Amino acid sequence: MRQIKIYIEKTQEGQRIKDLLKHIYSRRELTRLHSARSILLNGEPAALTAMVQAGDLLETRMALPPILYEDEDLVILDKPSGLSCHMEKEHQEDNLGTMLKERYGPSFIIRTIGRLDREVSGIMIYARNAETARKMETRHLVQKHYLAIASGVFPKQEDTLFYTMEKKKGIRGNSVSETGKPCITHYQVLHQYPSYALLRIEIRTGRTHQIRSGLAAAGHPLLGDKLYGGDQSLLKRPALHCAEAEFRHPRTDVSIHIRSQLPEDLQNILLRQK
Repeated sequence: MRQIKIYIEKTQEGQRIKDLLKHIYSRRELTRLHSARSILLNGEPAALTAMVQAGDLLETRMALPPILYEDEDLVILDKPSGLSCHMEKEHQEDNLGTMLKERYGPSFIIRTIGRLDREVSGIMIYARNAETARKMETRHLVQKHYLAIASGVFPKQEDTLFYTMEKKKGIRGNSVSETGKPCITHYQVLHQYPSYALLRIEIRTGRTHQIRSGLAAAGHPLLGDKLYGGDQSLLKRPALHCAEAEFRHPRTDVSIHIRSQLPEDLQNILLRQK
């Protein structure tokens, strides 16, 4: 993704940032830049709807998201929605793996400890060496808790869902079915609103799209989750955030507890009901 600088001239005064950038970036790229707070006006993060004045400096810069924890073995980041956690065909530069290589140098080998979907936000853990990655993965050290906004009214304040899930040919995502890999998803309703609920979720198994597919099959798709039938009137991405991660450090055995605040887009949905 190109990084640019535009010095605003008198003829451009009063235009919105998104109108100036739409000829340079696709709509998806603009969304990712905005989610990563990488659109800067005079050095400060700016909204796409902000208007520019003559003499302003408008620039885009893919900055590394906030580091929540770092030592010689691990780096833990607060990933924004819209940013891939590793290199993909369509995301050669704007991904966390590439950004970490730029930070630590070309010798850094990307070792993700679990992954988050591109549109999901929250805690993302990377091992900085092969030994740490091996210990983290083989010992299943990390326990994560998610916050989600799911549609509908939940009859139970707390429940555990048991189901199986598989990938079906010709269908995007994963489907809950009678065959496939077993999934265990535990949820607690933190607050029930008229048409949706804020949930705290813990997964006992780590399947791709386990939360998204499982809740949709139970009749409670996540808000914004187009792939699994979620309502997109309030949000254009799955309302899912990795909010907590707990583990014992693989080298020191010290207990580590990391938290990430619910992002602004999800907070705004909850504020609508207050």
